[in-house]
Amino acid sequence: MIPRGIEGVCHVATRITTHHVPKNEDGYTIADLMLMSELVKFIAQDFDRGADVLLADHADMIGILLEAKDHITDSTLNERIAKAVSLKSISNRISALSERGDFVTRVLIDLHEATEHALDRNEKWASQINDKIWRYLDAHAARHAYQSGF
Repeated sequence: MIPRGIEGVCHVATRITTHHVPKNEDGYTIADLMLMSELVKFIAQDFDRGADVLLADHADMIGILLEAKDHITDSTLNERIAKAVSLKSISNRISALSERGDFVTRVLIDLHEATEHALDRNEKWASQINDKIWRYLDAHAARHAYQSGF
């Protein structure tokens, strides 16, 4: 492992910007180098916070699924909710957390569809769950956003 990994990866981005960009006169090459530098910074951000972001997403989605499960009458969706809630990641590697998150997200999407149909039928529980799903989506987008100089 790279000790203080985010600093090491950001150093590569800084080196591109301060060492390689000034040595080039071609505008396209400079633009490419600046873009590569920014992409390296994005990789550093993922390296630093990736697991936290995926774990927070998972916790939020599971909370919504647990709250909604008693209101869902579709047995197939209920089975998928039960599986999503019980699904444990095989490790805290980003790939494993992403795989689990992908499955839980698909269940949440189906729950959202069921909630929208319940709203159409004026079922009282649906409004609160729908609001929570939309708040989750806003939080998800904020957590996944990159800090950028562009």
